[in-house]
Amino acid sequence: DSLAKLWLFLEVNGEYSVSSSVYFYKDSDSRGDGKIHALYPWDVEHSMAKEEYITEDVMENINNTGTYGLWPAVYQHQDMKEAVYKNWMETFRPALCKLLDESTGYHEDELSYIETYGERYEVASKWNELVWGEEHNIADKGAFIKHYLEGRIPYLDESLKPAP
Repeated sequence: DSLAKLWLFLEVNGEYSVSSSVYFYKDSDSRGDGKIHALYPWDVEHSMAKEEYITEDVMENINNTGTYGLWPAVYQHQDMKEAVYKNWMETFRPALCKLLDESTGYHEDELSYIETYGERYEVASKWNELVWGEEHNIADKGAFIKHYLEGRIPYLDESLKPAP
């Protein structure tokens, strides 16, 4: 399940740099469940970086050589495809739809409507622009993420469906 969630996170975001910054761990058989687990994603600076990934199966189509070959190989297993789709339908898709739904509003401790983050962090964004030479302000970034997800969700609805 953890591998399916990591795979799906990377797929949703079009994160194509997956040969490093990916970690796994295994609890001992006596103290844990004895299974290998994928650790949370990190160092994903390429997420949502390419508009053409809105309608592409990124994890299936990445270079099949070297360490990249893990991802397409894992996804060839029917149980993996089913776990990815289950996580898509039960967790990821509802969360992304909530993020895009204006009626969600802003909530301190919950996922909020995407545009409320731009309003809430506008001052911090301006500091990033000044200090780090950011090319795009938070409103521009939020608009692109919204555009990306509005195209990505329907695409993934179709492409992630397991074959009958």
